[in-house]
Amino acid sequence: SLAGCAASNPRARSVFLYGPHHSFFVDLPRDWDPVPQQNTTYNLLLRYRHEDFKRNPSIYVRVFTRQLTDISQFIDNERAGFLEQCPDGRVQSLYPIDTQDQHRCTVFEYICTSTFAQRDMVAYLLDSATIVLFALSVADQEILPGEKSAFTQIVRSYALSRLTVIDATR
Repeated sequence: SLAGCAASNPRARSVFLYGPHHSFFVDLPRDWDPVPQQNTTYNLLLRYRHEDFKRNPSIYVRVFTRQLTDISQFIDNERAGFLEQCPDGRVQSLYPIDTQDQHRCTVFEYICTSTFAQRDMVAYLLDSATIVLFALSVADQEILPGEKSAFTQIVRSYALSRLTVIDATR
């Protein structure tokens, strides 16, 4: 679920994402807006305000309940699923990104050229009960500097909440 929230930085737009096993804040990058969703595939989906429909850049956040003790197992499963969909695809390790509350994210780039022209940057964050996946997806073979900057900004802004979220509707 997603709730709007005041940011610690008055110029930032922050959102609070929460669920049964997670609650955290992220800052929305400038010129990127949340997209209302019909399903619950993503915990947060953002589109570039000046959208280039051909490139269709998007940033999304997904939260997975932690089933595995090692994040490398989760990443290996992600890589295998990607290569099954795009047999000639490439996966390369990129620089890590540290969040403002000192979580270190492992970052990979997924590149597909033949099945569909797609390039994704994905940051994986391991928390005590969840794995948070941040992804920048572009229907093109090049990620532009502004897109990479927005992706890095949202990952760095991750701040675990110490709030206990209670569902008052039950």
